[in-house]
Amino acid sequence: MAALAAVPAAQVRHGDIVARVGGEEFAVLLTDFPTGVAQHRARTLRAVVAADSAAWPNPISVSIGVATIPAHADTPARLVTAADTALYAAKAAGRDTVATAS
Repeated sequence: MAALAAVPAAQVRHGDIVARVGGEEFAVLLTDFPTGVAQHRARTLRAVVAADSAAWPNPISVSIGVATIPAHADTPARLVTAADTALYAAKAAGRDTVATAS
């Protein structure tokens, strides 16, 4: 888990936040990114995890849900809900993918 946690931490800017929010769930809070840039960053992060973990004894994949304020939510709590809903949509789409809140 520590190796996985290091991957997103290396991909964010100073001031952005990476946090473990559940057993195998992490949140990455990127400030001042429009939805398109956030989607691009999420796809890049997914690809970096896949590439980095290929050398691990047990390679992994990640599913990522993207949500932004104000496009998908108007409060931090609603942002978390929107991102979580998008995450479950990514998992339902076959995992190792990125989904954006609707």
